[in-house]
Amino acid sequence: MTTFADLNLNVTNLSDNLIDKLVENAIKLGYNELGLSVDFEFPATVPRTKEQKKKDNKPQVIVPAPKSYKIPQKIANRLDTFSRKINIFSRINIKIKPSDINTYLHHLKSKEVLAFDIIALEPLDSQALLYLCNNNFNADIITIKSGIECGLTDKHLIRPLNNAVNSLSLHFELCYSPSISSSTERRDFIMAGRCLTFNTKSKGLLISSGASSSINLRGPYELLNLAKLFDITDQDSHQIVRRNSHQVLANSFCRKHTSSGMVYLNDSSDLIRLKTALLIYREKLNKEKVQFLVL
Repeated sequence: MTTFADLNLNVTNLSDNLIDKLVENAIKLGYNELGLSVDFEFPATVPRTKEQKKKDNKPQVIVPAPKSYKIPQKIANRLDTFSRKINIFSRINIKIKPSDINTYLHHLKSKEVLAFDIIALEPLDSQALLYLCNNNFNADIITIKSGIECGLTDKHLIRPLNNAVNSLSLHFELCYSPSISSSTERRDFIMAGRCLTFNTKSKGLLISSGASSSINLRGPYELLNLAKLFDITDQDSHQIVRRNSHQVLANSFCRKHTSSGMVYLNDSSDLIRLKTALLIYREKLNKEKVQFLVL
């Protein structure tokens, strides 16, 4: 049976003590895979003169390093008694504005961004969402903060959303923590969930907390009831809460540690074994070719 995962614990500008409390409460609620997210936004574009363009003085983009975290020994000892294994993943949440499309999106394929375990993109309007759904930037998740601003009710987005899920293996994420304290955010959350489940047939939808405080965390079985608000079956709710998050982790592992999802080398000696195996297979093919020509 697959375990539960919360891939969006927002630890931006949090101290180590607050991060420990957040992780501890998430473990108590029953999550075994946790993603520590860091928010990042490209600097605002400033119009440049012809002289500045000739000098090619482009603004520098400093991407934060992945958040390294180790579970405190007190929590680790408690987990050993119950034989529970907790996996911590680093994540970057990049906010995309329409002005970033022609200026900064090439940084999404840089080494600094690809160093994170999970890459999430957050479009701020429908134009940015449409562009991200039609182009591959090696991302794993598209986070929808506001369904109204992203224009999820527009019919022209149905085909791009299906293309992002089926062709690019992207997952759309909804965060429930803002909807806890605001009725407006709650209505927007339900509307966005219904639109995404209808357009993607529950294949590419993911529910995370997006919480930076333990008060805004909810258990996985509460999320199963929350997913029922999207007018879906029990099987689809388990798909959204339980299985889709593991599909995101599998895609991110293939992106980071394999060559196009085909070859994974765990050790340098594996390369020698692969080379010998290919030579043996090549000799076998040559022998079969000679036997075929003789006959």
